Formats: sequence, C-alpha cells, structure tokens
Amino acid sequence: MKKILLFLLTLLLLPKMSLAGPMPQQYIINNHTKECAEFSAGDECVIFEIPEGWQIIGELGKVKCPDGYNKINPKFKAKPVWRMFCLWPKHSGSNYTFYYFWSRVVIIMVILGLILIILSIIKKRNKKDKKRP
Repeated sequence: MKKILLFLLTLLLLPKMSLAGPMPQQYIINNHTKECAEFSAGDECVIFEIPEGWQIIGELGKVKCPDGYNKINPKFKAKPVWRMFCLWPKHSGSNYTFYYFWSRVVIIMVILGLILIILSIIKKRNKKDKKRP
C-alpha cells in the first residue's frame, strides 16, 4: 500500500519538477524588408514560428545583424505544446492553466481516491478471508 501511495505521489509531483529548457536564440532576417530580429524558437512548452519571408542566419553571439538591415523586435506567433508539466502555474505554458490544468488535477485526484478506496476494500476482504477457518 505504501509503495502504491509513493508511486502516485511521484506521478503527481514529477511534472512540477520538470522544467522546460529554452532553445538557443538565433538571428533571423527578412531580405525583402531589410530587417533583422532576435528569435527564440521557444522551449518544451511553447514553440514560436518564424514568420513567412524570414530565414535563420545563425545563433545569437556568432552572427550579427547585417549592415543596412534595421533591427526590430517583432512578436512571434506562439504555439503551445500540450504536456501536463507545461500547465503548472508559473511555467511557460501556464497561460492555459485555468482551463486545462485544474480540471485535470480534479479528475486525477478523484481517480486516485477511487483507487485507494478500492484497494482498502480489497485489503479488508483479504483480512476477513484469512480470519475464517
């Protein structure tokens, strides 16, 4: 019984301990508008898409904005990755927390409660069966 409880607690706490690591920042350029920008593709929970007409020229720190290009700070379209650990509060995917995370927590807790009730009933029946001659 203790092993089962430990396993279930591990399942609940493991996503909290998993943190997303960011992808390396890169420079992207748009040759038509003569603009360049710093771009981060995101992490395990949020993916940012390169806009149409832009291309990667290299990692930040290894390359610079080409001469004659205007450096801008555009907003990139974010695409969430639906993983449980991404929905924990204060995580990069947590802007979806209210709708997706807490409903799942309630469902998981109800299921775990039912499992524990069933296991305790089985354990009581086994004890009664052992007492009978």
